[in-house]
Amino acid sequence: MVLPGLFIEHIVVGAMALLWFLPLAVPDLMTAGSIPLGQAAALAPAVYVLGMLVDVAAFYVTSRLPFLRKTGSLKWCVRRYVDAQSDLADTVARETAAHGRGASVDIYLSLRSADLVAQTRMRSSRDRIARSTILNVALIWALAGDIYGLELWMWLSICILSVLVWAFLEAESYKFENRAVKAVDDAGLQPGGTGA
Repeated sequence: MVLPGLFIEHIVVGAMALLWFLPLAVPDLMTAGSIPLGQAAALAPAVYVLGMLVDVAAFYVTSRLPFLRKTGSLKWCVRRYVDAQSDLADTVARETAAHGRGASVDIYLSLRSADLVAQTRMRSSRDRIARSTILNVALIWALAGDIYGLELWMWLSICILSVLVWAFLEAESYKFENRAVKAVDDAGLQPGGTGA
């Protein structure tokens, strides 16, 4: 049995979220050294739910802020930087104007090439984990940082590094999407993966 990607992503993100959630939910955990069995059993669904919540919140932090709009967000800035550096940017921007970005690119590619869709989903999976890491690290620092005993410069370094890793992965995924759409259009693939 293959587990769906989002399930695994939410488990990974939720497990990291436990680093800030447990000190809040079970304050005496650090002194007790163990967690009671009843509370431990509740962790399994809590990890998944925390993962979903952090994923959604991280999406809004990277894609909708500032002021809950798309332009000016971290994701928008990364994509504009890629467009400025790419010789494909003008061609792809014109050719994809009809079907947009994001989910519509996934739909566009899924109608033409299953292999390209698998690649974009794999890249999207790592992007989601990386963007959730930004929020998790910030929450660990803000809500439980004193427990872990790191100095301020270390927390800032970890936060900055997590943003840089996400930005790199987001840029690489966006470049791949641009190249995939261009390759599909150049090959003249029609829905069903057949040529023109």
